[in-house]
Amino acid sequence: MVGNVATELSVKGCCSTKSTFYYGIKLDALAFRRENQIPFPKQLLITPAAENDLNVFRNARSNILHSL
Repeated sequence: MVGNVATELSVKGCCSTKSTFYYGIKLDALAFRRENQIPFPKQLLITPAAENDLNVFRNARSNILHSL
């Protein structure tokens, strides 16, 4: 069963190394580091749970750099 919310993004997948299944979406946040303060969020992304975090970061970073 795949989730009923954000059905165009929700996925069902398997992590073979942990022998577990997962369902749904995840919230990724890109933020600027600030010394002695909480990070300042630059971008929030909702991505499929199966999407690799490194790929999400690379795509988001390139989009931010191109918009500057």
